[in-house]
Amino acid sequence: MIRTGRSTGSAPSTGIAVSPIAYSTRVNTAAPPSPDIRRSTAPPSATSIATTNGGNAKGKAQTGDSITFSYTQAIDPKSVLPGWNGSSTPVQVQLSGKKTTTTLGVTSGATTLPLGSVDLGGVYVNSASMTWNATMVQTGTSIKVTLGSISSGTISSTAVTGGTVAWTPSSGVKNLAGVGSLTTPISTAGPAF
Repeated sequence: MIRTGRSTGSAPSTGIAVSPIAYSTRVNTAAPPSPDIRRSTAPPSATSIATTNGGNAKGKAQTGDSITFSYTQAIDPKSVLPGWNGSSTPVQVQLSGKKTTTTLGVTSGATTLPLGSVDLGGVYVNSASMTWNATMVQTGTSIKVTLGSISSGTISSTAVTGGTVAWTPSSGVKNLAGVGSLTTPISTAGPAF
């Protein structure tokens, strides 16, 4: 016979001891480690070289003009200048060559910074060489250098038209993992500044 409804009697004993199951209420709140995506073992490389005319005459080097070096990855600022954290810092810009083309380099005192060399694609100086006081700042994957006052030398009285600005990077600049930059040149249409 099958009975339906709720039983009011006690369940028969099976003779097997059953232990209660203990449940933990602890929650693991520790976040799993995640890789630092800013650090790459692949070498950085140049993506662009850009000059901006901040003066009152296009095609001449003047106070306020700037040049921006851009890479595929963020660069360790200390590989550019020991102790640098990327904030605005004083540097010097060296312009050399008054015959067929002028080249640009960045220095700090007597030290040439490993930003490579830039062929400006025209003559921007009236003396064999010229030094500008300047500032350098890092933003993201770019490093911008802005001309300040003239320290020595004179600029060309003739504005440059056209030309090609060509940047050859240096392997001395390194990414956040310490990997040096590729040195593949990159260029853009002139005039510089």
